[in-house]
Amino acid sequence: MMMTTADELASSLRCAEFLADSPSTSTLLHHHVGTVTNSLHHNEHRRRSGRIVLQAVNQRRLSHGQPTVISRKRPSTVDVRLNTAQRPSVPSCLDRSIHRDERVLENLLIAEENLKSNHLYFTAVQEHIEPIHREQAVEWIFDVAKEEKCDADVFPLAVSLIDRFLSLQNIFRQDIQVLAGVCLFIASKVKAPQPMNAARVSYYTADSVKVHDVLSWELLVLAHLNWEITSPTGFDFFDHLSARLPSLHTLRPAFTSVLHRIQRCELLFYSLH
Repeated sequence: MMMTTADELASSLRCAEFLADSPSTSTLLHHHVGTVTNSLHHNEHRRRSGRIVLQAVNQRRLSHGQPTVISRKRPSTVDVRLNTAQRPSVPSCLDRSIHRDERVLENLLIAEENLKSNHLYFTAVQEHIEPIHREQAVEWIFDVAKEEKCDADVFPLAVSLIDRFLSLQNIFRQDIQVLAGVCLFIASKVKAPQPMNAARVSYYTADSVKVHDVLSWELLVLAHLNWEITSPTGFDFFDHLSARLPSLHTLRPAFTSVLHRIQRCELLFYSLH
């Protein structure tokens, strides 16, 4: 009875279809495997392409402080000629209403006389500074003006403001640097197309002079000078004369060097007075 039941159960589970009559599934299997393989290859190719693009972008990305990529294209002859300085400075053009009027030169001479400094201020006014301190301060602002690429007439005006202030006000030795920096700061506002700012002056003092100190001293200097900060310098006279006689303009570089050297040297400062 038990065997009969088992045989009936086995016969019910037996497949009536023969293997030869069954359709092959190998084609579908190979097709499915091929599809999966192609998909994997495609995804790997996309990932590899993404890495290549990302690597190229990272190579082109500039790090902080890295210079920009310079084009290898050779500039045209016109660009080279336009960007090459033909003269060290621009000559003064003749303005007949100014340079042909004798009153202009006379007013320059009068202003120079009225706004000149007292060459005896080291003994008559100052108690804490000596000529060597002035020389060091002037050398310092000369280097700062050179580093900032200031116009040549900024430095002489700054030195003139220093001497005029020292002729009026006694200061301590530690204040000579802030005075020199402030005078250069004021002179750049008068003469330079792009003047310095208080933060740059503080930077060149290694932050020993704070920005608020520069601004406070600026008001102090202006108040003592009665806001008369356009003192005539050697360049005012030279430009006036070279406009009348253009051949003098070729002497401007030599004149600039001599004028700067005179104002930087304290021995010449005394001998010229």
